[in-house]
Amino acid sequence: MHAAVNPDDFAAWTQRFEEYARDTDRPPFFEERALFPPVIRIAQKEADRRSPNDIFVLRSLFIDMEPAFEAMRAERSRLQEAIAELEPLTTPVIRELPAASARTTHIFDRGNWLVHGEPVEPDVPDALPAFSEDAPRNRLGLAQWLFDPANPLTARVATNRFWEQLFGAGIVETVEDFGTQGEPPTHPELLDALALQFSQDFEWSVKRLLKEIVTSATYRQSSHVSPELLDIDPDNRLLARGPRFRLSAEQIRDQSLAVSGLLSDKMLGPSVFPPQPPGLWTNPYSDLTWVTSEGEDRYRRALYTYWRRTVPYPSLLAFDAMSRELCTSRRIRTNSPLQSLVTLNDPVYVEAAVALARRMQEEGYDTPQDWLRQGYRLALQRDPPEEALEHLVTLYETALADYRQRPEAAAALVHIKENAFAGYEETVQTDYGSEPAYAVPGPASPAMTGSASPEEGALAVAANAILNLDAFLTKE
Repeated sequence: MHAAVNPDDFAAWTQRFEEYARDTDRPPFFEERALFPPVIRIAQKEADRRSPNDIFVLRSLFIDMEPAFEAMRAERSRLQEAIAELEPLTTPVIRELPAASARTTHIFDRGNWLVHGEPVEPDVPDALPAFSEDAPRNRLGLAQWLFDPANPLTARVATNRFWEQLFGAGIVETVEDFGTQGEPPTHPELLDALALQFSQDFEWSVKRLLKEIVTSATYRQSSHVSPELLDIDPDNRLLARGPRFRLSAEQIRDQSLAVSGLLSDKMLGPSVFPPQPPGLWTNPYSDLTWVTSEGEDRYRRALYTYWRRTVPYPSLLAFDAMSRELCTSRRIRTNSPLQSLVTLNDPVYVEAAVALARRMQEEGYDTPQDWLRQGYRLALQRDPPEEALEHLVTLYETALADYRQRPEAAAALVHIKENAFAGYEETVQTDYGSEPAYAVPGPASPAMTGSASPEEGALAVAANAILNLDAFLTKE
């Protein structure tokens, strides 16, 4: 209705209303409208001092009082009443359906779903706290039962899972099983105390619980392990040292891309297709193909990687990512030589190493020692020990000498984006790994432009070693 206001009519009405508002001996001209003092104060202002909101309030009052808008006001009232009579949309659940439509659940005789036994009602196992008498036997009742103060299990299970994320293992190691088939808690009193804090003192605030744990003396211990502690408690179940464990598959990949400067912070959108070995999707019963993503999508977080349950993404699977055929509460960490081969040779990690080498050179340093020291800082946020720096310099010099004799190998490494899994049968073995023996022509990646000099190739080899350091792949 505001769009239908005639400016001249509104100006004339405003003038009359201003005169009324400024009259100390006001006649009851607008008395039946029950004007509020704030509206009177707006009218008492000078016209050039009124805000857009003030003008909107005056125009709304004009629409509400002017006879010309009577038909519009009546239509607005009718529509508002019709909207008020509409029933709100809800998510359909069984209790909202007619009783005749509610499903009856039966015991299946010998597991045969065609042979119905006795009917069963919603309830919880007798071994667990009972449902409240006045709780509905539906999902609402289940939610009330889960968070009932008389049920300590919910807080314990949740607290144990947060502990597992921070320490690598839960106080109850079998986070998915708190029953008799699971492992007993190593520190039951600690688990109970944290669970009570979480549910009562912290009012289910995850942030406050995490802060309580990470600021504790237990979490802030050094993760260094002495031979005596390693012999007594190799898995740190007694918490005599700080947590130390390998990062998850997704974290390892994303961390390498982040340190190199390649990781895309783009959010949402469809799945992406980073490089993987050719032929994995080849079968006579499907024409699906893996088309490697280009540009920013090539470096999206691992979360966005396309996942086919029958052929999971191999480099993530090597680091214990689940196939997603079943729901799991935790990942069992394994250690195998294949994991080292992935981080040393997979195109994603080699591209990250080449980009890190570029970054090391571009940040204002002139000597190989300074480049390597900067790369170590970028990866681990601390200066390298002298012994580690000496090893990196030796590796750089060895690779440099080799690449001066084989510049085509340096080009193949630096332009790995175009050469991923190309020339697969023809490789050479060096002191620092297996490399392509020749480069396949193709445009350089925008993230890796420049000449493929022996120095650049050698620095990429050293950067690859930094990204494979134990301290880089573990949380400690």
